[in-house]
Amino acid sequence: MSPAPPTLRQVCHDLSQPLTAARGSLELALRLDSHDPDRAEFLTDAVAALDRMAAMIERSRATLASPLQHEQ
Repeated sequence: MSPAPPTLRQVCHDLSQPLTAARGSLELALRLDSHDPDRAEFLTDAVAALDRMAAMIERSRATLASPLQHEQ
């Protein structure tokens, strides 16, 4: 018997830590190497993309925590 697929709650949880780690690494790279404007722009764009992903995860978590979700 194969294991059950992960729930949305599990996926949100499992994505949060590596997303936070990646964001921290990018922020550190920005602080350490801020002399190259092209690199800084690239790193800033990457941080913004991770922020968008984090927001999607948080919206999913909020949906899971919604009282309407539990009534269905």
